[in-house]
Amino acid sequence: VLVAPVVQASATMGVIVGLKGFAVAIIGGITSAPGIVIAGLAFGVMEKFVEGYISTTSREIVGFSVMILVLLAFPQGLFGIKTVRKV
Repeated sequence: VLVAPVVQASATMGVIVGLKGFAVAIIGGITSAPGIVIAGLAFGVMEKFVEGYISTTSREIVGFSVMILVLLAFPQGLFGIKTVRKV
């Protein structure tokens, strides 16, 4: 609200940032704070690597593809706690 007169503010300004934060939380494991921190650092380094060596347009594609691959391999995240229910 305070920045709106200086910068053109819109309702969709934080969508990509929110999606990246959610992706990092999923990759690290929702229940693991250290896992989320490690996943955030790894996600940022991976994005900058892709941006520098491949292209800036494929940065989000690679990031969200990694999220999908991690979810396929580890449904609870990399550092999440796997719960077992006995019925």
